[in-house]
Amino acid sequence: MAKILIVEDTPDIRKFVSLLLTERGHEVIEAEDGQQAVELAAEQRPDLILMDLIIPVLSGWDATRKIKTNPGTADIPIVALTAHAMRGDRERAWEAGCDGFITKPIDDELLEHTIDQIIAERQGKKSETGMAPAEVAVAESSRRSQSKIFTIHNEHILMATADQGLAELVAGELKAQGYRVSIAERADQALALIESVPPDLIICDTELPDLSGYEVAASLKQNARLPFIPVILITAGKVDWERGLEVNADDFIVKPVDATELLVRVRTLIRLKLAVTSEANRANELACVISQMATGLVIVDAEGTVSIVNGRGLEILGVSLDEILGISINDLIDQLGPRAPDGEIMNSSEFPLKRALVKGETVSKQIIYVYTRRGQELILRFNAAPIYNEHGQKIGAVSVFEDTTDEVNTQSRLDDQKRELERANAQLHKLDQLKSRFISTVAHELRTPLTAISGLTRLLERNKEQLAPEMQDIIRRLGTNAHYLNNMINDLLDYSRLVSGREVIKLTPFSPARLIEEVRDSLLETARGRGLQLKVELAEGLPSEVISDPVKCHQVLTNLVSNAIKYTEQGEVLIKARSVPPGRFWSVDVIDTGIGIPAEELENIFDEFHQAEKRAEKRAGGTGLGLPISNRLAQLMGGRIEVESQLGQGSRFTVIWPTNVSSLIKQSRTPADQAAL
Repeated sequence: MAKILIVEDTPDIRKFVSLLLTERGHEVIEAEDGQQAVELAAEQRPDLILMDLIIPVLSGWDATRKIKTNPGTADIPIVALTAHAMRGDRERAWEAGCDGFITKPIDDELLEHTIDQIIAERQGKKSETGMAPAEVAVAESSRRSQSKIFTIHNEHILMATADQGLAELVAGELKAQGYRVSIAERADQALALIESVPPDLIICDTELPDLSGYEVAASLKQNARLPFIPVILITAGKVDWERGLEVNADDFIVKPVDATELLVRVRTLIRLKLAVTSEANRANELACVISQMATGLVIVDAEGTVSIVNGRGLEILGVSLDEILGISINDLIDQLGPRAPDGEIMNSSEFPLKRALVKGETVSKQIIYVYTRRGQELILRFNAAPIYNEHGQKIGAVSVFEDTTDEVNTQSRLDDQKRELERANAQLHKLDQLKSRFISTVAHELRTPLTAISGLTRLLERNKEQLAPEMQDIIRRLGTNAHYLNNMINDLLDYSRLVSGREVIKLTPFSPARLIEEVRDSLLETARGRGLQLKVELAEGLPSEVISDPVKCHQVLTNLVSNAIKYTEQGEVLIKARSVPPGRFWSVDVIDTGIGIPAEELENIFDEFHQAEKRAEKRAGGTGLGLPISNRLAQLMGGRIEVESQLGQGSRFTVIWPTNVSSLIKQSRTPADQAAL
């Protein structure tokens, strides 16, 4: 397929055309302005360029001229894209070197037809002429100079006739010229087609099986919902023309049909259709835009006299219509006293509206400081562009502007606040590092005497039978407290490593089922000691193997199950494991019948050093780091922990992990993965 360069400054249109082309197998290159188009044409050598004419930096006409005058790119076909269908636009496009012309809104079938036709023609030239690309371009330029017009006809024509021979004759001639032709044998078929997809022109035989061509024409002209559609009636003789005029037919041709005469009439009416439609569209669009604009608008004529100002423009500039209408562009500039953002007084030749009028430049988002008639200083953002008539002559300029004073001042304040926040954040980061170092130091300092205490306790336990019962109880409590303190130190060290980013995951394949059984076995006696049942349910479809850090997964699950046992007075703790559709994740639910968590505490449950009040009343102690550490570890391995709870009924903690953590490390998580989580 072909490599096609799309030159379009409107993102939505550019994306739409790109999608149409890529779906048909074409390779697409995109440019947002004319200068970029010239550079990409030379660098990428596309097979075809779709060129919007109204684009920034360098207009589509100027970009086309540059591409066509460069021997290295002169042979590349260029099809002009524009929202206007005026004849002058076409002639300017052809004069610049365009090889075709498509109007917006873009019809996808028409676009495909045009591209196929040009690509086929270009490939045919290369194979038939044997000339180098530059030579082909010179030959093509010469051919266009001789013919003056090189047109790709792509308009849709509907022919209504029951005469098969006539239909084949007319359709063949029209299709040979590039027109798209639909044929209806009956009037009702023709009217249905017109209602669904209005054609650009209708050729109607006056002799139809159900209704006459006159009745069809009358019906069309009376239908206010339809756009202007020219109608050519095929009559048996000139005596029928008077009746055709009564139903407002636009032209006539007498049987037997002369192909050349028909083509001339078709071409003339198609041009009329394009002109009428374009003028109506432009008038409607302009009126709608001006009345609905939330920005100011000023239009000057070719002499630089202000001819149009919208309501928002009057409001921003602080003037009445009588005060501004009819003044010169120089007087307008003097009234505004424009200055650049750096405070320098702006030369009048650099004012956007004057740049557009005098130099023909397209100005985008130029910031200017001005003074209004009320003496108020405003910061305005200007866009400006020249206005051309159908013959390509500059007839004025238009400027659209908006008041950005509040926006700029707000942005300035936001910038100040951002800098202040960055300073505060740096200070907080420094304090956080100090906190981490302090925690690590304290934990290590506690570890040394604790090791000695634990060792001595174990020695005493070996000979506890020789001691009095009171001493045995003291040794037991000493061992319990040492174990408790050791767990606190471990929590502090784990937390310190996590917040400092020093925690490293070690990936290895393991069985989720086996891991869960190990967690259950390690805590089974603890649960039984509290009179609780500790159950495991493994759902069908649970992955037999996952790639993650089994040690950290074990730590997370152990913490969740331990908490469930700790805060459950009676009943059971259930561990449920399952696969999460579509199979890229697996989850473990830890469900208890314990005391539950108040709703107001749930949002803080994973905060460091936080313990839910209701739980703290039941079970004193702990660092409040168990759940935060577990949550951070789950996130470190690409997962997360969710919690649901009802006070007095129990809680459900759900941890969700990827089945292959290494894939998330190598590449970003996909939207589907995010949705699955």
